[in-house]
Amino acid sequence: MIRRLAVLLAPAVLAFVVYSFALGMPLFADDGNLHAMIHDYGPEGVPGLRFWGGSLSYQYYRPLGMSVLELAYGSDGRMEPFALHLFSVVVFSATAALIAALARRLTGKDSSALIAGGAFALYPFAYRAVTWVAALFHVMVAFGLVLALLAGLAWIDRKRDVFPLIVAALGTFIALFSQELGVLTGPLLVGLTAAVHGPRAVLRPRALALYGLVAALTLVYLALYFGIPRPAAGPVTFHAGELPGSLAVFSQGLFYPAFAVLRRLTLAAPQTIPMLALAAGGAALGLWLGGRARWRIGVFALGAFVLLALPASLLLGTEYLKGSPHVLMPAAIGVALFWGVTLPGAFAQPTGRAARVKQVAAIAVIAGGVIISAAYLNARRAEAVMMSEHTYALLDMIDPATDERTILLNTPAFLSALEHDRWFFAGSEATMFFEGTYATHDLVFRAMTGVEYPRLRSFVHVPSFVAPPSYVFAPYWTGTPDDLADRLARATRIIATVFEGDHFYPAEVTYGQALPNGL
Repeated sequence: MIRRLAVLLAPAVLAFVVYSFALGMPLFADDGNLHAMIHDYGPEGVPGLRFWGGSLSYQYYRPLGMSVLELAYGSDGRMEPFALHLFSVVVFSATAALIAALARRLTGKDSSALIAGGAFALYPFAYRAVTWVAALFHVMVAFGLVLALLAGLAWIDRKRDVFPLIVAALGTFIALFSQELGVLTGPLLVGLTAAVHGPRAVLRPRALALYGLVAALTLVYLALYFGIPRPAAGPVTFHAGELPGSLAVFSQGLFYPAFAVLRRLTLAAPQTIPMLALAAGGAALGLWLGGRARWRIGVFALGAFVLLALPASLLLGTEYLKGSPHVLMPAAIGVALFWGVTLPGAFAQPTGRAARVKQVAAIAVIAGGVIISAAYLNARRAEAVMMSEHTYALLDMIDPATDERTILLNTPAFLSALEHDRWFFAGSEATMFFEGTYATHDLVFRAMTGVEYPRLRSFVHVPSFVAPPSYVFAPYWTGTPDDLADRLARATRIIATVFEGDHFYPAEVTYGQALPNGL
C-alpha cells in the first residue's frame, strides 16, 4: 500500500518541484484584466458566484475558475499572487498523480504510473498554463477530465458502491465549468470504456447510467453557455483551412524528443506535412513498443490527444496557437497516457534481438524526454525569474500617488529563446509578462496591491537599448515616437531598463543623464 501510494505521489512531487519557482512570481499580462472584471463588476450578485450568471466584459463562460479568482479577491481589493500560483501548481500536481493512477489502472504496472505521471509533469508546453494565473482554467479542466475518467472507470469496474459515480460527476462538473473542453468528458469516457472492457461494455447498465449523468450535466452547461448573455463574446469563427497547420503545432507534443533533436540538428523552418508525418511515426513507434496487449489502450490515448487538440485547432487558428502554449496543455493527458501505457511494454517482451531493439528505443524516448524537458523548462524558469524580479523592482519604485507622468524606457514585455536555441519547429518559446504593444502595469499593480495606479507610458529608447547576448529581450512597442525627447523632458520621472550582459534591472534616471548603455 505504501509503495503504491509513493508511486502515485512521485509525479505530483515532481510537478510541484518543477514549478515551485512560480510561487514567487507576480501577476502579469491578462491577470490584471481579470482583476479589473471582478473589481468593476459592482455590488450585484453573490460574491464568489457572480460570474455564474455571465459577464458584460468576459467573453468566455468559465464560472468555476472565475469563482476561484473572486475568492482570492480580498476585502482590500487585491489578489494575492502567492495563493493563486499555489492553487495552479497544486492542481497541476494533483492532475499528475491522477494520470499516474489512471495509467496504473490501465496496465497494472507501477512503471506505467511513473512514466505517465512524469510525462505529464514534464510536458514542455504546460509551462505557461501552470505559471500564468489567467490560464488556470486550462489546468482546472485537465484535472476535472482525468478525475472523471479515473472515477468513471472505477464505477464501470464495479468497485465500491455509488461513490465513484459521485466523484465522476464531480470531475465532469469541474471540467465543464472550468473550460469548454469539458464537453468532451462524455466521448472520452465512452472511448475509455471500449478500450478497457471492449466495445460491448459501453451498453452495460452501469456504463449507460454514467453516460446519462455526464450527458445531463453537459446539457445543463450548454444551456447556460448559449443562454446566458455574454456581450463581449464575438461570433464563432472556424479555421478549417488552417487545421493541418494547427494540428502540426499540437503534434510536436506527442513526440517532442524527436522534434527537438531534429530542430537542433537542422534549424529547419516548420513544415506542416513533415511535422505531421513525424508525429505519426512517433505514434507508430509507441504502438509497436507497447505490443498487441496494449494497442487498444494506446489507440484510445492517441484519440484522446487528437480529440483534445481539435477544438483549439478549429476555433483559434495556427498563429494563435503558436503564441499561446497554454492552450496546448490539456492535450498532455493523451500524450502522458500514451507513453505511460506503451513504453513499459517494451520491457515485457521475451528476450532476443527484437526485444533489445525495443528496449533501446524505449530508453531513448524516456531519456530524451527527460533531458529535453529539463532543458526547455529550465530556460523558461530562468526567463520567468528575471521578469519577476524586474516586475517586483518596478512595483517598489512606482508611487501611485505621484507618478502619473512617469515614463518607462525599454521595459521588457517578454523574453524568448534565440533562433539557434529553440527546441521546436513552431510555437512560442518565450516567457511573456505583458502585451508587447501597450503597457498594462497599472492594472497588474492594482491587482497585486488593491491601490489605483496611473497608466504608465512605455517606449523604446534605441540609443540605450542593448540586446542581451543569450536571449531575445522584447520591449514594449516596436518603435520610438518622433516627440520622445519632448515627452522625456516633460516627464516627472524616467525609469529606464539598464542592461549589464544578460542581467537587466530598472533604474530611475534624469533627462540627459548618461548611463552605461547610452541614455
